[in-house]
Amino acid sequence: MLINGAQPCRVFWQIGSSATLGVNSDFVGHILALTSITASNGAEVEGQ
Repeated sequence: MLINGAQPCRVFWQIGSSATLGVNSDFVGHILALTSITASNGAEVEGQ
C-alpha cells in the first residue's frame, strides 16, 4: 500500500541477486535485480 501520495513510478526496489514474486502477491514499483526477476501465477505488478 502506498501512502502520502506516493506513486508506483517513483518506488524502486534494488535486489542484490534474484527477485521472486510469490503466488497471488501484489507488487508496486520498479524491481532492479542483479540476476533475475520471476513472477509466479496470480502475481500482480503495478510498475516494471
